[in-house]
Amino acid sequence: MSSAKLLQNVDLLLGESFELVKTTDLLLESGKIRGIGSSYDRVRSNTTRIDCKKLLAIPGFINAHTHIGDSVAMDLGIGSGLEQLVHPVSGAKTRILSKTSHRRLIEGMKSSISDMIACGTTTFVDFREGGLIGAGLLKKALGIYPSIRAIILGRPISHLDIERGDAENTSRTHPSSDSLEELNQLLDICDGLGVSGPNEFTSASLNQLSTITQHRKKLIGTHAAEASSSVEFSHEHFAESEVNRAIAQLRPNFLVHLTNATQDDINMVIREKIPVICCPRANAILGLGFPPLSDLVRRGSLVSLGTDNVMLNSPDILREMDFTSKMMRATAKNPSEIDSLEILKMVTVNPSRIFGLEDQVGSIDEGKNADLVLLDMTKPNVTNTLDVIGTIVHRIRQDNVASVYFNGNLVKGSYKRN
Repeated sequence: MSSAKLLQNVDLLLGESFELVKTTDLLLESGKIRGIGSSYDRVRSNTTRIDCKKLLAIPGFINAHTHIGDSVAMDLGIGSGLEQLVHPVSGAKTRILSKTSHRRLIEGMKSSISDMIACGTTTFVDFREGGLIGAGLLKKALGIYPSIRAIILGRPISHLDIERGDAENTSRTHPSSDSLEELNQLLDICDGLGVSGPNEFTSASLNQLSTITQHRKKLIGTHAAEASSSVEFSHEHFAESEVNRAIAQLRPNFLVHLTNATQDDINMVIREKIPVICCPRANAILGLGFPPLSDLVRRGSLVSLGTDNVMLNSPDILREMDFTSKMMRATAKNPSEIDSLEILKMVTVNPSRIFGLEDQVGSIDEGKNADLVLLDMTKPNVTNTLDVIGTIVHRIRQDNVASVYFNGNLVKGSYKRN
């Protein structure tokens, strides 16, 4: 349990509207935000008082889609395509991870966790490959007393039906008792399932994954329509779109990517109110295109951002915001295509809702977890800002992140006592 702290003379962005409040106080106690301004009664004598003059407090960032298990293979195969690199059966990533020691995999994940914290990330959502062993390795990387919140979405090994080609003709349309046991064991230790994609599964398996996961009241999500090749494969082998199969058979809490989704796909996502997580920089390095963010946002979809595979892309949510904002304006040829506040919400408020954490994180409000980032606004790259939110989205760097608090505990930086 964290000790009580009073952050004094701090500027902050308040609530889900991110209203700028100047020179106020924040009381943190028992891991929660207990008071803002004068809304608390009395500060105990043993409360640590911290001078936060010239610092701006914002909610901790949520990186909504990562694969940090491949941190040991940074920049592998730049110039290669999606299938060559990350296919769940034959990709270079799968081969490398199978040959890498557990110790090295854990150290790689620890490095990426440190990198995320340095960028102000206090929650990340990881699609963890490798079945029970893979999920266990991530838990070891997090340690007994984590300094970041991890939502772990495991991936069963034995449920994988096909090697991209057998489709519904596979004889394994009914998962074995061993695979069902593995799935339930995985759900015992994970927050849900992160499915590689509908094309790797028969409809029977997708339905069973969904039924069991939802019965356990766990999350389930999947990649969909990331590449044009996967879109074509689904039509050729299943006679329907990958997005349609994902929604109809898997009934997911969210979809990842949609970079090459058709208009019919997007219409279905909007109609069924399925949240979408996009990873623009990772898609860009793979040459897959830019996700249909403008259409999704304009039509009211709940959209969030992730940094995807560490082997392809740094887990820096600050760079993700900047790139996304500029590319949305560039592809639309419209400088007012997106508001900076909407981009900021994609890494705070929106993912908190997608993952059922809206009562805990995503904004600075009394009663929520004390997950905070304190930004140094005296640095030359931000000192002359006339638009604080625009500056956060487009200019903030790691060196502006003075302190990070997770559940009220200081996990990056230091503080000056009053």
